Amino acid sequence: MDKSTAPEFSSRRIWFAFTGSAIVWTGHFVAIWFLGEVGCLGGLGNQTVLGINLIFGLSLIVTLLALILAVASGAIAYRIWQQVNELETQDEIYASHERQRFMALFGMLAATLFTVAILVQTAPLFVIPIC
Repeated sequence: MDKSTAPEFSSRRIWFAFTGSAIVWTGHFVAIWFLGEVGCLGGLGNQTVLGINLIFGLSLIVTLLALILAVASGAIAYRIWQQVNELETQDEIYASHERQRFMALFGMLAATLFTVAILVQTAPLFVIPIC
């Protein structure tokens, strides 16, 4: 296989794998803060739906969505990393794939870190009063 037939990876896919979990964590942090501040000031902290505090329920929904996206980012990074390693075992690795391997490896590590950060950031909901 020559360089013209070597597989190329989607730029969007690589960048999502590389930065997706950090962006998701940032969005989660802002959303949880916003729900806590605006919700308590606006009176949502006293309302319940199906016996669940509204701010607590919305925060858990935001957390679940953030976890899904952060794990998806790590899974995509892992798949890219596997594909680049398969190319290397076939003695067909090129310089451009080294960048992709680094981005995928960093994406896997970042996804792990930010998934844990999202979980830790959500833990106070279970022990500290919301408002």
